[in-house]
Amino acid sequence: MNTRSRLTDSEMATMVHGGATLDDVAAAAGISRERVRQRLLRIGVKSARRVDVARLFEVIRMQHVESLTGAAQTAGIHLEAARRSIAQAGLTHAVERLFRLRKRAKGRARTEQLIAAMRALAQRLGRTPTAKDLRDGDRSLGVPSASAVQRHFGSLSTAMAAAGLEANPMGGQHARVRQEAEDQGDAVRMPASENMRHAVPTRDVGALPIHPGMGEY
Repeated sequence: MNTRSRLTDSEMATMVHGGATLDDVAAAAGISRERVRQRLLRIGVKSARRVDVARLFEVIRMQHVESLTGAAQTAGIHLEAARRSIAQAGLTHAVERLFRLRKRAKGRARTEQLIAAMRALAQRLGRTPTAKDLRDGDRSLGVPSASAVQRHFGSLSTAMAAAGLEANPMGGQHARVRQEAEDQGDAVRMPASENMRHAVPTRDVGALPIHPGMGEY
């Protein structure tokens, strides 16, 4: 039997005070249950504190924790002791389902919050916001960061679609270039075919030399 513990006496005492049993501590420390008991007695810890099950379930019911880990920490109970208490009450699946529902509800609330913020920004701008608009937005006005939007929705285009806003072509780059051109006041915009006619007059195309080794298309 291994006599070297992976835990100090203080760490074992903390586990016991949190509701862990001697078996829990022995498994974590890698020593026998009896050795754990002896070491705890040596520092004045006589027995494991009884888990306050009522307090644990009160935390689960009344507070918006999203995991058993959070509930156990709030209740001041060791996680393994909390799991065992719930299992003994036959409520493991019910508690897990409760936490899943809470996470989904939180996700929906966050989605609605971000959508409302993006719609409000679009209304102020008079157009669909770009990633730059989100990065430079006034947080005091509730403008979310671009990273927060992308992290929640997966992409900016998905977020704009969820908000019912038209996507900016090329991720908003086209809109920015167009705005800059309009600000200059003298930009000339024409189709690509029109640009080609101005760059190479049609009557001179036949006179252009063909590079050696290149076939005609």
